[in-house]
Amino acid sequence: MTMEPSIVNIIIAALPILVVLVLMLGFRLGAIKAGPAGWLVSLLVAGLLFGAGTKLLWQAQLRAALLAVYVLYIIWAALLFYHLVSEAGAIDAIGRGLSSLTTDRVLVALLLGWGFGSFLQGASGFGVPAAVVAPLLIGFGFTAIQAVVIALVGHAWAVTFGSLASSFLALIAATGRSGTELAPWSAFM
Repeated sequence: MTMEPSIVNIIIAALPILVVLVLMLGFRLGAIKAGPAGWLVSLLVAGLLFGAGTKLLWQAQLRAALLAVYVLYIIWAALLFYHLVSEAGAIDAIGRGLSSLTTDRVLVALLLGWGFGSFLQGASGFGVPAAVVAPLLIGFGFTAIQAVVIALVGHAWAVTFGSLASSFLALIAATGRSGTELAPWSAFM
């Protein structure tokens, strides 16, 4: 039997995220201090308010640690990929090559933000598309805000199924729902 969450349960479940946001934005604490506070609040909420036992909390911590190792593995590979490509001069070559193809700013935004960003997301993921595409767009004369927005919008649509589908696998693991059920909604988003 599936139980629909009440609005109160949703707000209570969001407390750890809210704590981190308040500490980082309101009190200007860094992630190193705000993160553990959010983690502690999540343990208290799970244990005291949602009735998670000690065994479940330990299993959740182990599962989270293993997921973190998996994500870090991908991030480290993506950073290595970015630095190798950058040191080899490929970023500059892409900029020069694209400028010889077109000067139409809309086409450049689509090619870099959507096309190239999607390729990078599939090849590496985890923010690398935004980190690579935004500077290229700035090189083409876009403002910093325009470059970041274009890069992130292009990145956002490809993120669910890119990065060897790790985001999609994490979504399946976190929700307990099948990939068949989640895929259409993820593709729509």
